[in-house]
Amino acid sequence: MGSASAMIAEARKWLGTSGRPNTLTRAYASRHGDGFLRAPWCDIAVTEWARRSGNADAVLPAGDRAYTVWHAQDFQKIKRWYTGTAANIDKAKPGDIVFFDWGSSNTIGAIDHVGIVEKVLGGGRVQTIEGNTGDACKRRVRSASSIAGYGRPAYTAYKWNGKAPAATLRRGDVGDRVRDLQNALMKAGERLPEFGADGDYGVETVNAVTSFQRKHDISETAGVYGSRTAAALQKALSPRPPEEDDEVRYYGQLNNGPAAITPISIHPGDATAIGFWGDNGIQQLPPASIRVAIHDAKGWYSEILVVDSAKPKPWIRFRDPKTTDGVSIRREDDGAVAVAWDAS
Repeated sequence: MGSASAMIAEARKWLGTSGRPNTLTRAYASRHGDGFLRAPWCDIAVTEWARRSGNADAVLPAGDRAYTVWHAQDFQKIKRWYTGTAANIDKAKPGDIVFFDWGSSNTIGAIDHVGIVEKVLGGGRVQTIEGNTGDACKRRVRSASSIAGYGRPAYTAYKWNGKAPAATLRRGDVGDRVRDLQNALMKAGERLPEFGADGDYGVETVNAVTSFQRKHDISETAGVYGSRTAAALQKALSPRPPEEDDEVRYYGQLNNGPAAITPISIHPGDATAIGFWGDNGIQQLPPASIRVAIHDAKGWYSEILVVDSAKPKPWIRFRDPKTTDGVSIRREDDGAVAVAWDAS
């Protein structure tokens, strides 16, 4: 199953490819004839990236393309074409297929070149990945003055299932399983500040996996997401009762008007319970954060919430997906955690 992130990740793999014939033109020529071995290959590159990332149906609505004009017309026919005005360029999205006219018109028949949007920069500019730019695959920054327009593929909407993917994954892998891993790592507290969950197992993901392995004392090849790392990551994502409690101040139902009572600590085993542990506690949570866990007859549900420990904050509310009850929390002046039920 394809996605915009998988398409971009595939394009990144080919950065630095140059000359012709090359692997991309050979693959295209194997289906369409040797005349394409040394042909201009910008749209050949887009075609091959789409096929290899599972996005052929979305990116190639009328099938393989080597001629940019026909490719743009394909998007126009299915009403997924956007003219290259500065306002439209600022509404582009990563994964859009962007077409260029060096004569600075917005005319499809005058299109000269094509690439994929990697990042929208604002001000009518985008960062792209393009094949056959100087006979190589490179990143470029392009402005509306040279953009005829872009097509928006009907990518499959990606949604993380909240679980760690099965092993094994390593540097160079691309696709939604890598994206699942990246989301799981970030949920577990690792950082992917530059690319986030982009579906490309690059250096940033290697470093995040290595960091997770080190923190959890996992004996496995550094930076490779193997079976032991997968098991530990899934365990880190699984809700479980707290092992330490912050002081908890229980207020009763919020909609009845909070009234403070004696601070209590609530432990696992109660029919309905709330537990907290926090600031730089058991799971090396980010600063100024706590983990709240709700226990009911169906088990534990937990979530990390950021709460400023230095000063009071408005109530932060979230809902237990297993019940109809909600819970609101906040820090008090003295650092205690205030809790209020919001039953519905």
